[in-house]
Amino acid sequence: MSLQKISGYKFMQNLNKFYAYSMVISLILAEFESEYLSFLSSKVGKNKRVSYFSAVNKE
Repeated sequence: MSLQKISGYKFMQNLNKFYAYSMVISLILAEFESEYLSFLSSKVGKNKRVSYFSAVNKE
């Protein structure tokens, strides 16, 4: 096996790991964000649309 093939294989492994981690992190963040947004909307009132950033800026 040439060095280039080995490094390419390692790169692909790292890419797959990174992809898996980013998927998990994005799932966790999405879960947290939906919880946080529902909490905010209950606080502010149902008729107003609340964005995460406007809520952070108010604090």
